[in-house]
Amino acid sequence: MTKEKKLVDTSKENFLQEFLSIKPRLSSHQYEWKGINFSNIEVPPVEVPEHVCPQHIISIPYGLPHKGLSVETLINGKMRSEKYYSGDIIFDPAHTPRRVIHTSSARVYSISLDPSIISQIDCEQFNPDSIELLPIFRKEDSLILQIGKAINKELEFGYPFQAYIDSLKTCLATHLIKNYASTYIYLKEYKGGLSDNKLSEVTEYINNNLSKNISINDLSESVGISQYYFSRLFKQSIGISPYQYIIQRRIDKAKNLLCRQELDIAEIALHCGFAHQSHLNRYFKKLTGTTPNKYRHAQN
Repeated sequence: MTKEKKLVDTSKENFLQEFLSIKPRLSSHQYEWKGINFSNIEVPPVEVPEHVCPQHIISIPYGLPHKGLSVETLINGKMRSEKYYSGDIIFDPAHTPRRVIHTSSARVYSISLDPSIISQIDCEQFNPDSIELLPIFRKEDSLILQIGKAINKELEFGYPFQAYIDSLKTCLATHLIKNYASTYIYLKEYKGGLSDNKLSEVTEYINNNLSKNISINDLSESVGISQYYFSRLFKQSIGISPYQYIIQRRIDKAKNLLCRQELDIAEIALHCGFAHQSHLNRYFKKLTGTTPNKYRHAQN
């Protein structure tokens, strides 16, 4: 009798504790992102029982010793022995049975992506639901590595902006389709930007909701366009991504409020969609080269 494989749903907040009794160093689950989750994990020497995940899983080991990390993997009934080095990626498509044996401890960025995100990418000749993604062992992929580092950095600072995570999520899904599908996929090209009416609707929505954690899904739904389609047309119209535009508008609003004396800087941060004063400070200095406090003194 075949033993039933354990289902590990990475969208659940405590999946690591329940499956391996491991608590992540960092986790995105507190933010309730849609379609993507991230964990920074320290994995001890362990045999991970055979399991399947309903999500696509990307593992990025980092901080490994110079000699690398030896890992044995049973995937689809076949055993593989690999030596991984910092920056290598491992990609396990959703519902792929696998068992892993770690011979030593390792730190890993783990990104899980819901298959529905893949199906939202517009392809020329394929139904996105029929795209087959292939498992990958020990491959250098600088884009995926940078996405992993970027998400980890946002979690370290706290309160990642949803629009930024949405942008990384779409970029990651597009990259997987272009590079890890079983056949070459042509992605649709969109040119011409948003119509004047749709662009006006989107910018008005952003300006009216700067205090909220705006998502790309919010913006695309406001004009009835898919996230993938919307982000490209918006950038063609404005010259920058939706996320960059949102940050610029938040900083512009903060500048206006700093020129007045009614609110302290912590209150201004909340009015402009930042979690707290230091959150505002980080982005304000990045865009203006100075701090909100110094800016206020210079204006008054």
